[in-house]
Amino acid sequence: MTVQLDKIQNASLRHSARGVELTRIAHLRDISARPDAVHRAALLAAGMPRYGDAHPSFPGLQVVDIALDALDVKQWRAVITYREPTAEELAHAAPAGSVIDVEYFSTQVTVDKLLDADGKRMFHWYSGNPVTYTIVGGNVVESRTAGVRSLGTKAERADVQIPSVGARVTMTETTKPRIRQHYIGTTNRGYWSGDAPETWLFVGLAGRKDRGRWINTYEVIYREDGWRLESIIEFNGAPPSDATEGNGRVRFKIYANQNFQQLGFEV
Repeated sequence: MTVQLDKIQNASLRHSARGVELTRIAHLRDISARPDAVHRAALLAAGMPRYGDAHPSFPGLQVVDIALDALDVKQWRAVITYREPTAEELAHAAPAGSVIDVEYFSTQVTVDKLLDADGKRMFHWYSGNPVTYTIVGGNVVESRTAGVRSLGTKAERADVQIPSVGARVTMTETTKPRIRQHYIGTTNRGYWSGDAPETWLFVGLAGRKDRGRWINTYEVIYREDGWRLESIIEFNGAPPSDATEGNGRVRFKIYANQNFQQLGFEV
């Protein structure tokens, strides 16, 4: 069997918004195989490019299609098409565990929590002098009753829209995406993707099996201020001026943590 590549006749090159696409023509002669297997023998002949192979002169282009036509019982013509692969095409050529696409998006996240990450009702305490507020000359004036202490408590409920940015990461893998379902609703325990702990929230996963390979997508959302809820106690509609960390001011941890380094990808 002989393979003669780069026949000029009917070869083509196209440059468009999708990038460069070109074809190579191969002529295969003296194919020896059973009639029901001759097309496979031609496709796998020594010297024939394979799906996903890089072009010898344009490494950024890969084989995305091979079309075979029989000229007679002993000869075949092959048209090999090269172009920059799409994420879908790359998924089948890339090794398992490869990140093939990262997409960023903006979003709004609703946080609605009565319990913290440990399942405890979110309360916090403030002790201080009773506070009243009056309007004096157009200004709000805080006054306290000297020598008298008061104790206040506040039950927290987070129900707010938080502006955020997210990322969807698509990987080619050999396993179902549900092996990472325990990450859903958790934040990064340590630094991840160059960002501080508890700034990335894992919110979802999806995947499908295609020709024996899983193509899985994972979704994470970033918040620069982190995913802990900060609350300041209020009296008469305003926080006391001496509210400090642990005394009228508190940050609740509402999401558990996981080691995101084990995900196998960054954004």
